[in-house]
Amino acid sequence: MNRKRVVRWIALSLILVLVLFLPIPKGTQDEGGTKAYDALVYKIVAWNRAEESGGNEPYRKTSVFWYPDSRKPLEELWKLEKAKRPQPVISDIPEDSDHSMVIDSASFGIDGDGAIENCIITYGPTSGLFTVVLTASDEKGIKYKNTFLISSGGIRFYQADGAVKLVAGYPGDPAEISSEYIYNISVKDKAILIENEKGSLPYWGGADWNWNLK
Repeated sequence: MNRKRVVRWIALSLILVLVLFLPIPKGTQDEGGTKAYDALVYKIVAWNRAEESGGNEPYRKTSVFWYPDSRKPLEELWKLEKAKRPQPVISDIPEDSDHSMVIDSASFGIDGDGAIENCIITYGPTSGLFTVVLTASDEKGIKYKNTFLISSGGIRFYQADGAVKLVAGYPGDPAEISSEYIYNISVKDKAILIENEKGSLPYWGGADWNWNLK
């Protein structure tokens, strides 16, 4: 193969790659600001959509869909996107008198095992110190239970970045919540962990109030 043929083959290969893989901006696709970039064999979608479950924060993520999914309309791709991630569902707070001490509740996967736990925040047993008890249960009963010392009574579940989190110590409008008041919720060493970049909420009490806490 002579030099000209090699150069021609390389040029044709580059053109084919560009034709197949060069993404072309398609502009804003919905009112939320979602943008799409189309190529022949894939589509890039930069999601910016309000959560259908009523969260205050939009869902923001960049996803790649390969052919043949890339040829589907945006609403079909949104269904595929939601199916790829756990769907936290905010539960109603029970209204009956047996749950009069409930502050807030939500159903979501707290420990990353793929199952959904029912999580409830209740007032703690202290007076003078503000404590809350967070329990996570499944169909077999309570899986995790921990009691936390917080600075004030403002605590509730909060949906942000496609996940259920906690807002503590801030009574204002959710739209004005600072990141320092938002905490991630997870399980570490069989104990519930509530933390953000500034640290974690401290535990209160002994074994009766903190299951499996080391």
